[in-house]
Amino acid sequence: MRDMGFREICLTFRDNVNNIDRASDLYSNLDLKEGADIVQINKAYQEKSTELQASTSPEAKQELAQVERAHEVLSNKGS
Repeated sequence: MRDMGFREICLTFRDNVNNIDRASDLYSNLDLKEGADIVQINKAYQEKSTELQASTSPEAKQELAQVERAHEVLSNKGS
């Protein structure tokens, strides 16, 4: 492993921060308000995923991936 310079470290840190799931984005992917409980999260996931799985568009596939990620993260938040 090579030593990284200060600039490289800063850029890597910035990229990592930009990739962190923001709670508000996760909830909005499921059309929920922040702080929704696990029952609401599961219900919203089932509804959205069923709706999106019926579509064959690339946009729907991308949105389904976001919905699945939101459900994965939010359903594990209490664990």
